[in-house]
Amino acid sequence: MSDRRIEGLRDSIIAGFKMDRFCSTAQVDPLLISGKTVLVTGTANGLGTAVSKELLSRKADRLIMGVRSLSRGEELKTRLLSDPQIKAANPHAKVDVLHLEMEDFKSVVAFANRGKEITLVLDVAIMNAGVGGLDWSVSISGHEKMFQVNLLSPFLPAIKLVPLLERTANTNGRPSRLIIVGSWTQFSNSHSKVPMPIEGGVIKHFDDKSKFDGTLRYPDTQLLTTMLVKELGTQVNKKLVVIVEPTPPWTPTNWGSNYPEGDSQDFAKKMVQEIGLPLEDAFLDDNMIAPRAPFVESPESQSLQQALWQELVEEYKRVDPELGSLQILQ
Repeated sequence: MSDRRIEGLRDSIIAGFKMDRFCSTAQVDPLLISGKTVLVTGTANGLGTAVSKELLSRKADRLIMGVRSLSRGEELKTRLLSDPQIKAANPHAKVDVLHLEMEDFKSVVAFANRGKEITLVLDVAIMNAGVGGLDWSVSISGHEKMFQVNLLSPFLPAIKLVPLLERTANTNGRPSRLIIVGSWTQFSNSHSKVPMPIEGGVIKHFDDKSKFDGTLRYPDTQLLTTMLVKELGTQVNKKLVVIVEPTPPWTPTNWGSNYPEGDSQDFAKKMVQEIGLPLEDAFLDDNMIAPRAPFVESPESQSLQQALWQELVEEYKRVDPELGSLQILQ
């Protein structure tokens, strides 16, 4: 590993330890999962598998899984429904397996549309799919891969599913939950070294190979993710949809499918607890309210946050014209 990459990893570790020092305990008021319909993306690997198992063990009535490989998804479905713990606690659980290729906007739109077709209720939506790496790569839709998979794609189904989450909340008489998995690696973002341009376009900046740094791209996507969670929180009706942004714990393999089994299970239990926290747009670490990266709370971040939001709105309307009628995108 090059000195530059070692330095980037070191900075991420230090940032994680710093963040843990300033967390404040949130009062846990767990939402009962029993009888609920829950949608989860990125379920066939690591954290997503553990979260799916935890939800079914807690008697979720229906689990809708978004997976890149349908064959692996069906194998996971069989494995989950035959798990002794799940069979004992939730023998009548229903699991749907839907295709979701996060590199492709067309697949993301089709996934969200199919989800709305197969269920009239959605209590919880968990945007968990993500990807790491150190090398430049372009997604099927033409954007830099990590920027596409970690930022552009997750917020598209999240936004498309808001009306269904709202209708479910009106029926239940309590808010639905939208969970967008974030990361404390946002603290190691590149903004302090190379400010992200607003005038030239944020998306254009991330699609420029000359601006790519493999040690910083994942943290940068997480910085923008937490900013978009804040922005989305200003667009939704908080009485109907509560947004929560939990972060997985640090491990040397901090990207989804490579999580050690024990860490995945621990995070899954905590995430399910965090689903029910009576909070709005909070960044959470280990059931605690955690500070976001300093830049996120600075006055100048608002300009970048709003510029990025407007770019996303235009990009989403381009790939899915139906989104033009959504109230939160007006």
